[in-house]
Amino acid sequence: MLKSFQVAVDDSLLNAFSHENQHIQLSIGIGHHKVSDITLSQGDIEGIVTHSAAFSVEGIKADNGMTTIVLRLASGLCEQDVLRSMHAPWRAYALPTEARKSPQHTVLSGASGDHW
Repeated sequence: MLKSFQVAVDDSLLNAFSHENQHIQLSIGIGHHKVSDITLSQGDIEGIVTHSAAFSVEGIKADNGMTTIVLRLASGLCEQDVLRSMHAPWRAYALPTEARKSPQHTVLSGASGDHW
């Protein structure tokens, strides 16, 4: 089931920050785990950084100018895989073979929280 939430940023605020070369950043977290950082610039998504191979985060711009950010499980994973990795992220739970073949995921070793 898809649940929707709406975040609106006033145009004058976006314009003021863009003139100063400043960007608005949104972070998505689940519990104390950061899942994604999204950078907005002049009303559009400038960049999306995903901090977990278990999630896919995507920005979709509609014809009416509205941008939708979609957070979903990575292909090949189920809810139990995600919960298990969040409870014990230091354990080397293997990703399903299907997810390993997907070019959208990069597994980094040596990661510890927000520090690399």
